[in-house]
Amino acid sequence: MRINNKEYPNVSLSVVSDRKEPGLTGMKKICLYEATIKCGKQIQKMRSEHLGELQSWIEREVEPKMTT
Repeated sequence: MRINNKEYPNVSLSVVSDRKEPGLTGMKKICLYEATIKCGKQIQKMRSEHLGELQSWIEREVEPKMTT
């Protein structure tokens, strides 16, 4: 996966579900995303409606492991 021109191996992002809610200008679609990080045999997952939150979580989890 690539975030801000950095390549993150063993990271994936997918849409788990979506729903429609009423907004000011009509119905809007809200998606639930899931980020997955694979580190050897261990798999870490996090779900959120906000991509920025998942991006910061991925960077926090993967950056220290990439430097070692």
